[in-house]
Amino acid sequence: MMIALSGKNTLQSDWVKLNLSTGFNIKARIGWQGLTTKEYLATGQYLLVTGTDFKNGIIDWSNCWHIKKDRYEQDKNIQLAKGDVLITKDGTIGKVAIVKNIPMPATLNSGVFVVRPMTSHIIPDFLFHVFSSNIFKKFLKELSAGSTINHLYQKDITKFTFQAPSDPKEQQAIVEALSDADALIASLKKLIEKKECILSSVKKNLLEVRGDNSERVVLGDIVTFGKGKHLAKSQLSESGKLPCVHYGELFTKYDAQITEVFSHTNLDQDIVLSKGGEVLMPTSDVTPSGLAKASYLSKPNVVIGGDILIIQPHPQRLYGGFLSEVIRYLENQILSLVSGTTVYHIYAQDMAKFVFKIPAEIRKQRQIVETITNFRNEITALNKELYKAKKVKAGMMQELLTGRTRLI
Repeated sequence: MMIALSGKNTLQSDWVKLNLSTGFNIKARIGWQGLTTKEYLATGQYLLVTGTDFKNGIIDWSNCWHIKKDRYEQDKNIQLAKGDVLITKDGTIGKVAIVKNIPMPATLNSGVFVVRPMTSHIIPDFLFHVFSSNIFKKFLKELSAGSTINHLYQKDITKFTFQAPSDPKEQQAIVEALSDADALIASLKKLIEKKECILSSVKKNLLEVRGDNSERVVLGDIVTFGKGKHLAKSQLSESGKLPCVHYGELFTKYDAQITEVFSHTNLDQDIVLSKGGEVLMPTSDVTPSGLAKASYLSKPNVVIGGDILIIQPHPQRLYGGFLSEVIRYLENQILSLVSGTTVYHIYAQDMAKFVFKIPAEIRKQRQIVETITNFRNEITALNKELYKAKKVKAGMMQELLTGRTRLI
């Protein structure tokens, strides 16, 4: 397929400007037809589609509720057909899906619009991509004018204007190009899900240590504890002379293994420096689950900020990288050690009671961490590919759906 660049001009001569107020049929379940949750059935012969059933631009039929026949027959305008484009108008505004197949008769709840072109000159799949694009997102943003909208009214959505090739063949070419991009994104998502499932299984097999060459230990018996010192965000500097770890970064930037220290500081007095090999944990958070975080720091001479618990393993008994993985894996036990109500805390005397199993050999502990890290690195690389694929598709949509790039 050849691609011809048409420049940055306005509307192409063979493109048309369309408005949803004419040429489109927009329907939803009206007020008096409202359904109560008591009418949502687990099984039945008639499906009910809600916004929560939208998944990657299509309907997850396995997630749908069912309703009785009389409720399905109540309004023919919202009985779904192949090619219908759906848009959420309540809750999360502007989610989009297209009906590709219908396993059994289906209708809508009150939170979803169905949009149908009234002419064969507009391909439903093209319309779906328009609604999925930044063109429609920009329209919704301008509609809200900076405020949060929690309902999309029909009188508002009919104001939406967009451009389209007058030739359905060009629309189809655009659909095929964007569908190829969607297929790549979907395949990457599926692969990431598969890898994450494998990683979960690997962690279970390796961190729930079994066998004769393992031992049950109490953390306080094989480590020493320390504390970081106050380090304000204002004391962080990109050009600072010393690398540092700020308390908040343990929640946002670091995983179980700290491979790169992101922040620096010029603070050089009354500080705590790492020796290398420590495990760092936040000591307070507004949610208890936030405290089940641990990060292994192999680098020496890193400034460690306040509200950080420093755990220094005895080098002949415990590898810090293994400990950080186990702490994150045994989250429920960590939560049992947490204290507090509004703000939650975990202290050295609490973590000293942490009980877990370790391979007796340090070498084996390192091998386990290496295996887990390799899987994690694969997932990170795939997520980077996914991010790039999404960016490429976003660029394609901006070009193809405005006519700036033509497919001929």
